[in-house]
Amino acid sequence: MATSMDILIFFALAIFAMAERSTPATPGDTFLVPQSRDEHAGVREIKLASAISSQPILLSRDGAYAWKFFQSYGNATQRLLVVLSTLFNTTVVWMANRDLPVSPQATLLVTPLPSPSLVLRDADGTVVWSPKVANISAIVMNSTGNLFILTGGASASENPKWQSFDEPSDVLLPGQYVKPAHTSTASLAWNDWRSGHYTLRADPGGAVLYATFDAQQTMIPYSVLNYIISNTSFTASLHSACNHTSILYNADATGVTLLQQGNISAECLQEDRNSVHGVKFSTRIAGDGFRYMRVMPTGDIDSFFLSNSTGLRVDNELFKGFYSTYCKLPSYCGVNGVCSSVQTCTCPELFQAMDPNDPTEGCRLQTPLNCTIFRQHKFVQISGAYYFANAYVPPRKIVDNPTECTDLCLENCSCTAAFYNNNTGSCHLYDQIRTVEFGTSPQVTAFLRVAALPSTTTYNGKHYQGRKVTLTSDCSIV
Repeated sequence: MATSMDILIFFALAIFAMAERSTPATPGDTFLVPQSRDEHAGVREIKLASAISSQPILLSRDGAYAWKFFQSYGNATQRLLVVLSTLFNTTVVWMANRDLPVSPQATLLVTPLPSPSLVLRDADGTVVWSPKVANISAIVMNSTGNLFILTGGASASENPKWQSFDEPSDVLLPGQYVKPAHTSTASLAWNDWRSGHYTLRADPGGAVLYATFDAQQTMIPYSVLNYIISNTSFTASLHSACNHTSILYNADATGVTLLQQGNISAECLQEDRNSVHGVKFSTRIAGDGFRYMRVMPTGDIDSFFLSNSTGLRVDNELFKGFYSTYCKLPSYCGVNGVCSSVQTCTCPELFQAMDPNDPTEGCRLQTPLNCTIFRQHKFVQISGAYYFANAYVPPRKIVDNPTECTDLCLENCSCTAAFYNNNTGSCHLYDQIRTVEFGTSPQVTAFLRVAALPSTTTYNGKHYQGRKVTLTSDCSIV
């Protein structure tokens, strides 16, 4: 229930004047929006904050969460409108305009006509962000980290018309849902909050992680937590009869629960006999503090613990807990990288590391491809190659042998990799690939396109010395 310890009431000073907050935010305060419709009597716009200010716009009652402008990507000329944790650490947990940062001259406004609405406007007048809620009456920063917009006064906070929890960025707080048709998208990097390559989505059969690398923004699933455990394939999960799955990050931060919203169909109940309704993960870091879960720039999902005594620490790495390896992450070793059973990133023969000091950055060809002679190109082979997209993307064609598959790739210079399945004859072609897991799919051979071949053409995992990464996790399906 929201309170109004420090109620802010704005008065019109002159015709077409702009009211502006004159007192700093205090814990638990609430913005109450004037409801006057008399154009000739007062304010056209209410200025809540300027982007150049570093002061909180609103604070939760316990002071743990602040709604404020925050410098974007270390760029002094760009600002994000965020909710962040302030009690122990500056941790961004929600962003209004993550892909459209504004200038320091931007303003956050309530525009009262034709009905009060919340608007983030840049210096040039562009509306960058505005929740689709009209006739707003109050704005509340809840102690759970949830920003409310109300239309029935502060007393209506149990039924907000808009809340930040319904539009997650890359962080989930305890008690927060990812509802059907909603997503949580990773950031590009740890401190670069623009939308990145990985998305968690609530799909019919459960929680599905997607990777997006191409210019067409094609979302390819790479991991699924099924609501129905008997449906082990991506396709079965995506087309399950249980079509109202929500993902809940448990209020006690002990795991993730999959919930069915609304009526459960008879078909879903039939599937539900062998169901798994979530993931429980142990809390390895004890004590009083804040916990949250983040869809990571690497494609993993990590849970964090934050306190004065520990600072910010990773509590669990969920993907690693499921698969016991990072090699299943679509881009753990970057573009064209090869991940071994000991989680070492190396480059295939005739490729070199983009960053010799960090093999996870990926690999590039030592000799660039010349498309004027593209039919003369050759292929480096990687035996036993697992590639995440092959499990979902339909093969280009079913062929009789690997030569037919590589010949299909040679027809177009944009094709840089082919995968041939010896058991099924499936031939997958890609313009660019990310990480290949070496040695885990004996029936599949990867063919990476190169300008010409040396005397040795088969990758054996020993051409380049990579960096071994050893990390642990403790997760279980319940």
